[in-house]
Amino acid sequence: MPLGLRARVLCARKWARSVSYVQGQSPTPRTREYFYFIDHQGQLFMDDAKLKNFVTCFKEEKFLEFFFKRVKFNRTGRYESEFPYVSPCGREMNYVRCDDLPVVFSHLLDSSRQVIQDMAAHGASTGQGTGLLSYGGAGHRLTVPFHPPSLCMLPGSGRVYHR
Repeated sequence: MPLGLRARVLCARKWARSVSYVQGQSPTPRTREYFYFIDHQGQLFMDDAKLKNFVTCFKEEKFLEFFFKRVKFNRTGRYESEFPYVSPCGREMNYVRCDDLPVVFSHLLDSSRQVIQDMAAHGASTGQGTGLLSYGGAGHRLTVPFHPPSLCMLPGSGRVYHR
């Protein structure tokens, strides 16, 4: 196997395990495996990308919608501790690891699915807000209803979660 195709990945886990894989490897005939990473901002990358920033993340909304709608816990028996989530696609298995959780809300949308610029005008500060939370970098394609009382913050990390 050419050295350029071999990826040695250090997982972002407390125990810092490493795992070897080759993007597009075929563990059984007519199957392929790919490996992805979701950062704390919800951006999706190929796991072995050396630079992970806005330039190198996936941006195509239809692909992101397809990928994120299929994300579930990894119960495949392969890479379960290193890649706790998968996004199956036909005969492909896309293994996913992330900084925290695979769903990161990035925008608050109004009922017409436009980004809300002034959250106070929409009642978010009073707990009366309505709207949609967008995730996965797919804009209006991936949303859940926003309920301000469902917000919670973990003091240890400072991260805000929506139940």
